Amino acid sequence: MILSQRRFIGWFATIFCIGLLPLRSSSVELQQNMVALFAEKQSAVVRIKAAYAQEDEEQNKRIVIKSGTGFFITNQGHALVCASRVMGAERLWVEFQAQRYEVDVIGHDRMTNVALLKLKKTPAAFDWIQLNEQKCLPEFGSVAFSITCPLDLDPSPVMGLFSGVDKYLWNHVFPTDCIRTSISANAGQGGCPVFDLNGQLVGMSVTPIPELNGSYCLPASALARVSGDLMATGRVQRGWMGLEANERIQRSGERRVYLSNVVQGAPADLAGLRKGDQLLAIHSAVINSLLDLPSALFPIRENQSVRVRIRRVDKDMDFNVKTKAAPYDATDRLESGSQHAGVIAH
Repeated sequence: MILSQRRFIGWFATIFCIGLLPLRSSSVELQQNMVALFAEKQSAVVRIKAAYAQEDEEQNKRIVIKSGTGFFITNQGHALVCASRVMGAERLWVEFQAQRYEVDVIGHDRMTNVALLKLKKTPAAFDWIQLNEQKCLPEFGSVAFSITCPLDLDPSPVMGLFSGVDKYLWNHVFPTDCIRTSISANAGQGGCPVFDLNGQLVGMSVTPIPELNGSYCLPASALARVSGDLMATGRVQRGWMGLEANERIQRSGERRVYLSNVVQGAPADLAGLRKGDQLLAIHSAVINSLLDLPSALFPIRENQSVRVRIRRVDKDMDFNVKTKAAPYDATDRLESGSQHAGVIAH
């Protein structure tokens, strides 16, 4: 009897260990992937430092230094960082491999919290991360990998998860769909690149979520759009049609978006759109709710012909709207944040 029990325990232990082999193998492979990814990408990551002048209660001026993370996107020394780390700073510089580099600010965009810098003198050797204009969102629950510059420490690998894709948080509507991750943007980590385990850039951390110790990433395709405009003109070109929209919820629970105002003389007005038209689609983006509008409008530039599909009474109609540069007041209203009840469309 004792011999049989010993044999049974031995067999069980053998079967249990065999069952763990694939798990151990997968864990080792995951670790090796992350080590290799860190080794490959770390020389593209920089620390951005900004000096701000502040006054204490006695109105004595003092200089406060704040830091963040950024990364090279060209071999000419262009780097992306958070705009919030650039705006209002009296002085900026980049730290890379224990060296300090002076920078020029090419441009910044408050809506997406992205700024483009260029080092005045490039390092002898560095890598850069290529931006992908293809819109590709990660699977929820898949592993997110980032390289950050926390505090004053060397670039460090950070692992998290892709948790979701959101259009808004609280009362703030995002300028385009943003990727939620469990990677923190605190302690100088904001602005870090976020990859999948294949080494593909998924996005850049631009907005912290303190309640979740995580952050929102601007997708790589949106980064390509913003950085391309900043590099070309120093600002983001947003096409303006002169529309305002609101949402009505039907008894069935279906949401419908209607034009609540068409600015007189604006491109939408000249194209024939009217107040009260139901908005169905912009280009290939279907509008099922008000929250679909920002992402549909995000890729649109100035002087671009945009196909807008509406429903007027019971008839579906297509209009071509030739956009133009957004007036300052319209841009300012957009940047102040939109409420769920209504939104100012470009």
